[in-house]
Amino acid sequence: MKVVTPAQMRLVDDKVINELGVPSLDLMENAGRAVADVIADYEPASVVILAGPGNNGGDGLVAARYVNEHGVSVEIILFAEPGRLSGDARTNYERLDGTSVRIREYDGNDERLYQSLSSADVAIDALLGTGATGGLREPMASTVEILADSETPVVAVDAPSGIDSATGAVPGSAVIADETVTMGLPKSGLLHFPGRAYVGAIHVADIGFPYKLLRELPYSPDGESYGFLVRLTRVDEIRDLLPVLELNAHKGSAGRAYLLAGSQGMAGAAVLAAQSALRAGAGLVYAGIPKCIDAPFNSTAVETVAKVLPDADGMFAPAARDAVLADAADVDAFCAGPGIGRGDGPTELLAAVVSSIGLPTLIDADGINVLGLNGLKSVKKGVISPHPGETAGLYGTDIAEIEADRVGWARRLAEETGLNVILKGYLSVVTGPGKPTFLNPTGNPGMATAGSGDVLSGIVLAFLAAGLEPFEAALAGTYVHGLAGDIAAAELGERSVIAGDIMDFIPGAFDEIENVDEDLTLERAFADYTPYWPEPDNR
Repeated sequence: MKVVTPAQMRLVDDKVINELGVPSLDLMENAGRAVADVIADYEPASVVILAGPGNNGGDGLVAARYVNEHGVSVEIILFAEPGRLSGDARTNYERLDGTSVRIREYDGNDERLYQSLSSADVAIDALLGTGATGGLREPMASTVEILADSETPVVAVDAPSGIDSATGAVPGSAVIADETVTMGLPKSGLLHFPGRAYVGAIHVADIGFPYKLLRELPYSPDGESYGFLVRLTRVDEIRDLLPVLELNAHKGSAGRAYLLAGSQGMAGAAVLAAQSALRAGAGLVYAGIPKCIDAPFNSTAVETVAKVLPDADGMFAPAARDAVLADAADVDAFCAGPGIGRGDGPTELLAAVVSSIGLPTLIDADGINVLGLNGLKSVKKGVISPHPGETAGLYGTDIAEIEADRVGWARRLAEETGLNVILKGYLSVVTGPGKPTFLNPTGNPGMATAGSGDVLSGIVLAFLAAGLEPFEAALAGTYVHGLAGDIAAAELGERSVIAGDIMDFIPGAFDEIENVDEDLTLERAFADYTPYWPEPDNR
């Protein structure tokens, strides 16, 4: 599923209305009906609609008509004089003549506003659309506060008023919605924090955009004038990427992987990454480990071939270089970073190794920290998987700045290093130089646990070893990792998930990807949505 900015959505609107000839009134009618369908689930006796002067308000006026037709008491509070409503909104205002819908202009009486809202079963936020930017002004800012005080359930039209629908920024007061009905395609700001916390359950409504048109976005081959497009990963895309085990497969043909991991007190990182690579299908995993963790590693990761390397001060010593390069000559993919620490030894070793091998390579965790931005540029091909803190460290900025534009930073890191990037976090960003940008819909808060990233490293390493291109390995690995965490959370509860559980449910993730027809991951991300592919024969 594609994710758009408000500016991109306006280009879609323009194409549909002005080039394809779909009346804008029809789009507004469908939008309002979609909102009314969500309201019907509440089985309300009374509904209050806060309507602004633009098309967002017009959607609310249409919803009022449909809700009222089912015998529901509806009150509209207009935040504009009727004569100042936009064209289609004005038409739908006039269509309310002859109904029992009560309409009044906001009069500045906050006590009266509170009484209306607190006595309603549901409120509809149709104040401002997705094009609004900057903080809410009065009287809408105080209205939003009154709405929150009323504790009435809220359904937002397209986006909660007050959040930036492009970035997810919340510059001031904003509606906290229980549900949001967004039109046509999800808007990027609904999926990024802090805005995501204000959105509630997301409904992606079909309002009449032709399927073929949405599927072909962007319209120009290079996306110029439209901008790059962000997509949510779909299960069928991952199903097509998963490595195939041939009937005559053997451990060498299933992928040979080399993992450089661990330090004193961090044997667990090496164990989790190595075992996860095996769970994800790698036929052979060689684990280069410092001598200081030989005993704990070998007593646990019994299916892994351990390569014990020189150490100093509880970490790898630079003298391990020749042994690592010799072993790496006989494998299909290389990974460095989980638990290696940040001392001089790992720094010198990694700098020497990554510049000397041409294997598909994954750099994670401390590997990112010790190489730094310049060192990462010496990696010939592969994937890096930083979390926001590690990304901030590479650029000398703070985590808040990274989180404010996760997609932008991930794309910048990919272009500057020439590597594919997994920027971990909620809706992990997967992108690469000249590649599309994906948001991963799998995963849950229970995966915020020590070692979770090491499991991801193992999965991605296995896919690299199996022959997937680095971008494909990043995309599939992130999806499988998150889905394993989702299955673990469903079985154990989010609070109880640990990294080993995620590893244990990798087989369950493969099973769902390969055998479940419905895209359950998108169903987890959205309350409901319109699947715009494949294109139905009659559309």
